[in-house]
Amino acid sequence: LGIAKAELGIAKAELGIAKAELEQAQQSDNQMNVVEAKAAVAKQEVAVAKQEAAVAEAKVAVAEADVAVAKAKVDVAEAELRAAKAKQRSTESKLEKAIQS
Repeated sequence: LGIAKAELGIAKAELGIAKAELEQAQQSDNQMNVVEAKAAVAKQEVAVAKQEAAVAEAKVAVAEADVAVAKAKVDVAEAELRAAKAKQRSTESKLEKAIQS
């Protein structure tokens, strides 16, 4: 009977060890799940950052196009100013000829 009780004690101890090992394995599995979830979040953050970079690049392209349009408007205004000055000189010249004649 003493041997049986000792064997029962050993079996209970082994069961306790097995339970502890199972619990440790479950904790490791939970930690792995947390790591995988963090990795998934990091991947999503990278994807969002790439999208934000693409948006920023598009905004830069739009701004560059706006600058090109503004430069073209300045060129047109300068050409109109030159034309107006030329017309003024022509008118002044015609007036001088009319006055002289």
